[in-house]
This record gives sequence, C-alpha cells and structure tokens, in this order.
Amino acid sequence: MNAGPVVLVVENADAPLDQELFYSFTLAMDPTLETMVTGTDDVVGSEDETTSWTIDVDLVENAWYYWTARAEDEWTTGFAMDPVGFFVNFVNDPPLSPGINFPMDGDLSLIHI
Repeated sequence: MNAGPVVLVVENADAPLDQELFYSFTLAMDPTLETMVTGTDDVVGSEDETTSWTIDVDLVENAWYYWTARAEDEWTTGFAMDPVGFFVNFVNDPPLSPGINFPMDGDLSLIHI
C-alpha cells in the first residue's frame, strides 16, 4: 500500500580519483537486514550531492522498515552505512478507544452512605 513513491536518499560518497560511483540499496523488515524486502545494486551516482532510489515494491501500512546503502566503483566496494529505520504510516488511523481504569463496573468503593 503506497500513497506515493517512497524514495531513499544518500549523500554521495567521495570518489578519490573522481571515478564514477554506483550505489546499492537494501530494504528489510528488521534492523539486522536479514528479512530483505527488496534492493538494487545498479543505481548510478548522481552528479549532485545526493543519490536516490525509489523503492520498487508496495510497503505494508503501520510497519517498520530498515535500509542501508553502499557505494562502489569498478574496482572496489565501500562499507555500508549503518542501517536506519522508518515507520510507514500513509493513512492517519483514528486513536483506539480508551479503556476503563477506575472505577470498574460494579465497584462499590465510591458509594458513601
């Protein structure tokens, strides 16, 4: 369920020799990235200061997702950034009904004679 495209954006990595960089993105359901949802390995780095990737699957409402990215050139792959999480909430759900705390139904502790 997507209300619109979800875009992941990273600051571009430094390329010591000004070589072209490619980025890989991984999206998962857990912070250890073991339950992978989707990903890509072939995003060409932008000439701007950031590079982005539009997630290619529908996301589940009211769920946490975690993602990471890394840069590489034609010779080597850089380290991945630490995973970060985001919560999907496309629909503004109403709050749940409040529950009774005190006095409970049939509680006689408040009756004064």
